[in-house]
Amino acid sequence: MSPRLRSSPPGVSPWPSSPRNAERFEEDAGKVPSAAAAATDEEVTVRVETFPVDARDHAALKAALEAVHASLGPSEVVVYNAARVGFLQFGEFTPDELLDDFKVNGVGIYVASVWAMPYLVELAAAGGSPRRHPSFLLSGSGINYSPLPPIFSLSMQKAAQSNLLKSLEQMYGPRGCTSRAWTSTASSGRTTR
Repeated sequence: MSPRLRSSPPGVSPWPSSPRNAERFEEDAGKVPSAAAAATDEEVTVRVETFPVDARDHAALKAALEAVHASLGPSEVVVYNAARVGFLQFGEFTPDELLDDFKVNGVGIYVASVWAMPYLVELAAAGGSPRRHPSFLLSGSGINYSPLPPIFSLSMQKAAQSNLLKSLEQMYGPRGCTSRAWTSTASSGRTTR
């Protein structure tokens, strides 16, 4: 394990009732130091900062990512986990709600990857520790392959994410960067690629 852990990824759900609101973000950040200490036998120094942002606003998202870089330096791993989950059937979403989902799950991921990949490529080219694996990660699920009608909008966005990750892997994999989605084995039993 690295002797230092970086901050939680930027990305706050645009919905105030979400478990990912700014208050919950701060609460979760407070748990990281003890979790890091429990995960290793090594002595670790943990610095956690949060950077709340409305992921629908691409300019604010880019500014938050730049603030992360300015405060913490280059990141070895970038995790994008912002999402909006709306439980509405097909035809019940308004076009504006669908656009909001795409801003978070499509445009937001694009902005984050355009920002992250040059830094990750630079880190990969620098070499160094064999434990270094510059990576761009997204939360995944099986709905990109098997969509669920009650969350059809999120299913659409996960399919788009899958496509973007495959493109990133083709472009940046040969340059030493990993682009992947992960799923909890508890929920799906597999890792998506």
